[in-house]
Amino acid sequence: MVYQCVRFVAHNGEINTLKGNVNLMHAREGVMSSSVFSDDLHKLYPIIEPGMSDSGCFDNVVEFLCHAGQRELPEVRLLLLLLLLFFLFFYFFLKV
Repeated sequence: MVYQCVRFVAHNGEINTLKGNVNLMHAREGVMSSSVFSDDLHKLYPIIEPGMSDSGCFDNVVEFLCHAGQRELPEVRLLLLLLLLFFLFFYFFLKV
């Protein structure tokens, strides 16, 4: 049996386009801000560490949004679900 070592999420399945999502998170690190960490926010980078599994990457993003964004876990889950639905809409219906 394989155990996933995650703190905020666990899933059964693959998270697609992992490399694209990792690159997007790295690009966003330059423009992120947080009232909680202010000038020390850069100490949390990289949010997604090299060599992590897809579950570990996703868990780190959720943890970052909860702590640095002062969001509760249900709010972060809803945010990520809405983003997923938004991208699926564009992919399947608008063929962008």
